Amino acid sequence: MIPYFELTQFHLGWFSIQVWGLLVATSFAVSFFIAWSRVKKEKLSADVLNDLFCWLILSVLIFSRIFYVLFGGEFGTFLAKPWQVLAIWQGGMMSTGGFFGAALVLVWFFKRRRINPWPYLDILAYSFPFGWIFGRLACFLMHEHIGRLTNSVFAVNFPGGGRWDLGLLELVTTLVLAIIFLALSRKKQSLGFYSVFLLFWYGLTRFFLDFLRATDLIGSDPRFIGLTLAQWGSLILIILGFFIWKKFKVKN
Repeated sequence: MIPYFELTQFHLGWFSIQVWGLLVATSFAVSFFIAWSRVKKEKLSADVLNDLFCWLILSVLIFSRIFYVLFGGEFGTFLAKPWQVLAIWQGGMMSTGGFFGAALVLVWFFKRRRINPWPYLDILAYSFPFGWIFGRLACFLMHEHIGRLTNSVFAVNFPGGGRWDLGLLELVTTLVLAIIFLALSRKKQSLGFYSVFLLFWYGLTRFFLDFLRATDLIGSDPRFIGLTLAQWGSLILIILGFFIWKKFKVKN
């Protein structure tokens, strides 16, 4: 088994650095750098990307936190200590809410700008896994997503016994996706390709990984008709990916 360890903060002189906040900030920075490089390469507008990314960061942070507060299993804690809602640097964000917030911004932004969204959406999709690696590394280091008990050699040896760590598992699948995207980028892909690939990949991997989530711990993710909120969100991503794929297939 993988030895259990936890890293939530470290100190630089008088300063205490929160690992969660640092890695989430790194996640956004890496995604932006990758996206900016591809915008320049494909001779698209850097100003459009800059404006879009600012709105995306704001919306993702707000909605991922809102979803965590409402559906993360700790609503009672936040009712008792409402100021804790703002302490996002300590962890506690739900990716389903982040995707929801990102979708709202994307629809609003491109409708307002009246430009073809797909070149930019493909660039955002391509850059996503490279930044997401750091986000899931933060989840693993803080053990935000604890899984079921298991004796697997790939499990983490938690104090109460070996368990799957969903942060680690998704980190691995995201690394694989980043490698695939790097390999595919050697050849120019058709419009919509990276958007569809990401929706299918993330939707399918997250849907099946969530079956490994713990159900026996206090604060375990609630189920809605047998599935977690993330699984329902994953199904929406898969369906959306199918419709986008069909749209571009008909066009071509």
